[in-house]
Amino acid sequence: MTTNDNWGYRKSDTNWKTPYEVISIFVDAVSNGGNLLLDIGPKADGTIPDEQVNILKELGAWNKRNGTAIFNTIGGIPQGHFYGPTTLSKDSTTLYLFLHGKTSGPVMVKGLDNKIKSIEVLGNGATLKSKVVGKVGVTLPPLGNPQVLEDSKSGAGYLGYYDGGAFGVPASSKNINCSVLFQQYQGQESVQAKWAAAGSRIVMDSTYSDPIVQEQDTKTNGYYTFMKDQGSLFRGAPPFPFHTSVREVVAPFIYDAIAGKISTSDALDKAAKAADAEMKKLGY
Repeated sequence: MTTNDNWGYRKSDTNWKTPYEVISIFVDAVSNGGNLLLDIGPKADGTIPDEQVNILKELGAWNKRNGTAIFNTIGGIPQGHFYGPTTLSKDSTTLYLFLHGKTSGPVMVKGLDNKIKSIEVLGNGATLKSKVVGKVGVTLPPLGNPQVLEDSKSGAGYLGYYDGGAFGVPASSKNINCSVLFQQYQGQESVQAKWAAAGSRIVMDSTYSDPIVQEQDTKTNGYYTFMKDQGSLFRGAPPFPFHTSVREVVAPFIYDAIAGKISTSDALDKAAKAADAEMKKLGY
């Protein structure tokens, strides 16, 4: 990566990256398991421009404070658990979170199974406390209330489930062929069990007998057995035209995000507005 717009020294090129930008790109590269090759272009007399010296000094000072989270680490946890770069110690016992700017207020990490032993701020040694603010998991429908099942059987209500696979394609992919390959990968029997255990939805009968799902079935007091025996109750959405109509108005924005035409943030905003308008049209 260049520190301005040219690999070599060019007097007219004053579009210098800030130390903050360089550090941010550096962290992003490391968090994804990569390295950063930073170009320095000396002048004809061998000296380095002051702007580049400043970048190197700031990067060095930052590494001196936070090097533990950079060197001898591996790529961090998948996106979605934490909105920012992360790395892990080589033995995967320590998770490092990178926060941009002067962060204040709570920092949220989602979906951790491990118990947090301690939290420390690199650079100053300050210790922080953690708090579990919610536990999202798979639970049985409220069978203690007979009306729930009666409504589901009569069509007056329905049992929902987390539907994480409808658009389960990496939004970072700008290659349609890669997106298709991902869908094909996701459709393999060997992959379905982990997806079912994490997302509480099963699309292949063979998945019920997988050891991973059977173990999760025991942990959830027979949730998957209930789904297998009473699968017709899991409609997942009100009857037509709700599901089809809303899906059709939302889908174009999701597909544009998958193809890299618009950002995921814009896609979600536009999809939400479209869904809201369609639901009002349908009388909801």
